Amino acid sequence: MSRQKALPPGQQPTAPQPGSDRNVTESRPALAGGLSGVPDRPTPLGLEVPLSPVDHGGDRRRLVVHRVDPWSVFVFSFVFSVLLAVAIMVATVLLEVLLSRLGVLRAVNDLINEVRASPAGTGERAQVLSTQRILGGAAVLAAVDIVLVTAVSTVLALLYNVCVSLTGGIEVTVGEAAAS
Repeated sequence: MSRQKALPPGQQPTAPQPGSDRNVTESRPALAGGLSGVPDRPTPLGLEVPLSPVDHGGDRRRLVVHRVDPWSVFVFSFVFSVLLAVAIMVATVLLEVLLSRLGVLRAVNDLINEVRASPAGTGERAQVLSTQRILGGAAVLAAVDIVLVTAVSTVLALLYNVCVSLTGGIEVTVGEAAAS
């Protein structure tokens, strides 16, 4: 037989968290509508997280993002933009192979050579759209992408931190799926 301690007036019992090995019942201050208040355990980012006043069957919490670490944003955006650059290069190779197999690149090169040809017909034929030029252009685009995405993301993180001092941050509501 388990013993439960008496609760002070205005507080209600809460169930133990899933996966916890505690059999005792904790108490939290009651809010309007019978929802419990601030949890007894610390939350991510060290924020106070009251339950949402509307109960949708799951545990709903409101979080406020007060600060974004610029170094974390820099590292994440750098890794993301490098992966994006790899995707750009792979897509370029696939598109170039497809277009060359279909004869589109040769047709475009012939058209450009016809337009640039001299009236005497003695002009040399140039390969304007070659594999090296296409992949070189994609590599330059990927390098510019890495630098710009990383720099802009980091600057935006710094600007967000400045704006938070004026606005208080972004409020996000998160919740657990209701057990069926």
